[in-house]
This record gives sequence, structure tokens and C-alpha cells, in this order.
Amino acid sequence: MIQPIDYDEHLSDVAVTVDGEELTLRDISFYVLYEEMTIESEALVYNKKNTRDYWNLHANGIFFKSAAKKSVMDMAVHDRLFYNGAIEEGLSLSGEEEEILEERYLDFLDDVLLVQTDSPLYDEKLIHTTMEQMALSEKYQGFLADRDDTTYAGYGYDGYDYKNYLPEHEVKINKSVWDRVSIGDNTIDHKSANAINGQEYKDE
Repeated sequence: MIQPIDYDEHLSDVAVTVDGEELTLRDISFYVLYEEMTIESEALVYNKKNTRDYWNLHANGIFFKSAAKKSVMDMAVHDRLFYNGAIEEGLSLSGEEEEILEERYLDFLDDVLLVQTDSPLYDEKLIHTTMEQMALSEKYQGFLADRDDTTYAGYGYDGYDYKNYLPEHEVKINKSVWDRVSIGDNTIDHKSANAINGQEYKDE
């Protein structure tokens, strides 16, 4: 059995290389924070006393933990490819788009579970930087959709057009690191069988 690593002790380890650019676990930590926040919020509704139950559920033969891990990597790769594409095209955020970014950033900080703010993965500066890159990625996604006369969703990280776009680029996951990452236990704590370490959340 593969022994999971402590994410916050391996932040400088390379998780994936995208077109020759190395992305470390720190570089993609926003997506871990986001996925764990999203699923844990759903888990609190499912079983507030033991959210681990929800994480261990599966749909279509895939455990939620595994699906979350795949989403983290897929989103990180997609956004880096499209961010680089935006830079190459000379795209930039308009004043209005920058205002929207700031609103989304503040909303995200407000949505983060209180227990997550104690995690080394909770880095407000890095969160803002990643969300800014995401905003440019989204702008490039719209650019590609307009260029190819297709839908914006088609170029989403799970979209049909993106699946055709992806083989044009080189993506190499560092399995020696990524295979040992477990999503669901990095910014939250499921060691206790009951409510997560007895800690409260912002919405309580």
C-alpha cells in the first residue's frame, strides 16, 4: 500500500510538468483547498457528526476522494495551459474584470471553512495569485470558444473541445509524488470519528 505524504511538508515537490513548466504541490494548492472546501461543505450537510462518511461514498464506481483528486489535477493543468495561452495572446484583465476578480477573491475567503485557515495551504497571497491566473485562463477559454465557434463549456477542463486541445501539449504527472497525495485530509482533519476535532465552522 502506498503511504500518503504530508502535503504541507512536500510543497516544493513537483506534482506535474506542463509544456516543460514544473508545477509544485504549492503551485496547485489552491485547487486542493477549493476541492476540500467544496466537498467538506457537502459532507457537513450529509453527516455533520462524521463528515468522513461522505468522503468515503462513491458514485459510478468512483470514490468521492478519487474524483476530487482527479478534479484537482485536471483543473490545475487546464488553468495553467490556458493562462499561458492568454499570456501568449497578450490578453489582460479589463478594469471591470479586475473588480469581478476582487469580489470573487473576497467571496472565496469568506467561504473557506474556519478549520482550513489553520492549514499551511491557506495562503491569501497565493490564493489571489492563482485566482488571477484563473481569471486569465477563463478569458482565454472564451477566446478559444469564439475562435473555434464553439461553446465556452466545450473548453472547460472536462469539455469535448478541451479534450481535443490537450494532446497538442505535453503534460507529465509526477506519479512518485502525486500517487502519494490524498485529497480530503490536507486542510481538514478526519482523524476523529466525530465532528472534525471539535472545531467549529464559519457558518455555525
